[in-house]
Amino acid sequence: MKTKFVIVLDVGGTFIKSSLVMNGCSIQASQFQVPSLASEDASTTLQQFMTIMQYQYMFGTTLSNDLSAAVFHKNVLSL
Repeated sequence: MKTKFVIVLDVGGTFIKSSLVMNGCSIQASQFQVPSLASEDASTTLQQFMTIMQYQYMFGTTLSNDLSAAVFHKNVLSL
């Protein structure tokens, strides 16, 4: 079964902050922020959002793989 995450954003005039949430709990290690560059054009703002999405996707994929390995390891040990 795949691990499901939600990306939460706090979009402000100085920074765009993000974190992954799993089962209603924020994953502290996934917190990431980029400058919002609010005075720049729309394509720059979209690029900042893409940076966050790429980072959180890679973090979530790595975490999901680690969680799957931990569950597999636990199940093997209990055999």
